[in-house]
Amino acid sequence: MVKTASGKRAFAGEARLGLNLDEETRYAVMHEGTRLFKGADPFYRALGLTGIQYNVLRVLEAAEDSLSQQDIARRVLASRANITSLLDQLEAKELIRRSPCEDRRVKRVSLTPEAEALLVSSYADVLEISAGMLENLTTEEKETLLALILKLGSAS
Repeated sequence: MVKTASGKRAFAGEARLGLNLDEETRYAVMHEGTRLFKGADPFYRALGLTGIQYNVLRVLEAAEDSLSQQDIARRVLASRANITSLLDQLEAKELIRRSPCEDRRVKRVSLTPEAEALLVSSYADVLEISAGMLENLTTEEKETLLALILKLGSAS
């Protein structure tokens, strides 16, 4: 973000057109979300994963039962083609397994014991990374931010 001659905030390359509050807010959310997601890349790489692969494992861990590929794609905001590739990679690492269900066109995906162990062993590090990335916010600010993000998500 840069300051324009008038002292207003603007993202690099956007100063000529200017931004209204809605657009500036959207850009700020996208920018910070990307920064937070990429900030943990070295951690994921040390586990032999990408951030999105780790996110897929966390989505499966949070689910009460196995999920379809389509459900996983929706939860991690991935395309059908991208989720197939991601799951192929995780299956090759023996971190997930796909099982057929009644509808032969659908496969159910679940974690392997190796993935569960990986998530358990890495959880303290994830908490530490998250705390470090959000250290400049108070508990109250984090709660407010979370509430606002959840509200933003329900507007779509």
